[in-house]
Amino acid sequence: MSLGARYDLQTFSKRGMVSNPLWPAAGKMPLKETNFAPRVGIGYAFGNERPLMVRRIWNFLYPRSGIYQSAVINNNG
Repeated sequence: MSLGARYDLQTFSKRGMVSNPLWPAAGKMPLKETNFAPRVGIGYAFGNERPLMVRRIWNFLYPRSGIYQSAVINNNG
């Protein structure tokens, strides 16, 4: 059994970003700093001569949103 933790933080470059005066929120990047992800793993080997290893992992993931990232990079959100 194994226990662990992971912390992910994604930031965007603000260089060259221009805000739209009609939509002020368009020039802002979200920043979520609470991406703490606990993990638990269990492994067991069956057999002695040529063991078969079986593993199971439980964790939380915080993936990047590809659509959001593309819009930010190409169209300023």
